[in-house]
Amino acid sequence: MIQANMESITPMLARAYLATSHGNRPLKRAKVAAYARDMAAGQWQQNGETIIFDRDGHIIDGHHRLTACVAAGASFPALVVRGVPPSTRNTIDMGASRTIGDALSFHGYKNSNHINAVVMALFSLQNGRPKSVSPSASEVFDFVQKNPDVVQAGVIAARKHIPRAQAVCGAIWFVAKINGEQEQAEAFLDVLISGVPSGLGCAAHALRERIMRDAISSRKISVQDVHRLVVAAWEKFRVGEKAKIIKIPQDYKITGWGQ
Repeated sequence: MIQANMESITPMLARAYLATSHGNRPLKRAKVAAYARDMAAGQWQQNGETIIFDRDGHIIDGHHRLTACVAAGASFPALVVRGVPPSTRNTIDMGASRTIGDALSFHGYKNSNHINAVVMALFSLQNGRPKSVSPSASEVFDFVQKNPDVVQAGVIAARKHIPRAQAVCGAIWFVAKINGEQEQAEAFLDVLISGVPSGLGCAAHALRERIMRDAISSRKISVQDVHRLVVAAWEKFRVGEKAKIIKIPQDYKITGWGQ
């Protein structure tokens, strides 16, 4: 018989529940970290999603949430379902997952996936490593509500820039707007789109040429390195520094953001 009850899941109880597991898909550590931040900050929202045990008492759904609870050292409420047939684990989480971009779209935001990507790029820039942070839905919504200019940054990101650089280009525009450098950022992005240099030794043009050469050659360049190149070129462009070639830097920082 299947039963369902609301429970307050403490870290101690979460450990006990996890101990009943007979295996699970590999945990997505970034997702666990995002859940844990929400729980620790008191921002976790009970949305009706369940923690599920089979009729033998083994947990078959809820590993990420329970692991986050232990990591956060904070309790959270959950609807716990018990008594499902063990075979049903093959059907759990097999539907189309909703993304944070989908959630933003439900709330009327256009370019929602681009807005989410820009926020993720901004979080990673604060962390100093490309694509290193996966903010939770609560963190993204909170950021968008407190920083309405990120909506326009999503529009900027939706434009056709150099390949795989839309999110970081939107992030650059957002930071530049805050720092009073919006015109420089728009000039930088115009070069990336048009291919027309702003002048001799234009760093934006050097970046575009570098990315285009890499794209047509056999050289493989990661998205993370593309983001590092874009930021490096922007840092030169914003101060008028000339550049014939843009090299991949070790750091990943934008002046005026997260420092």
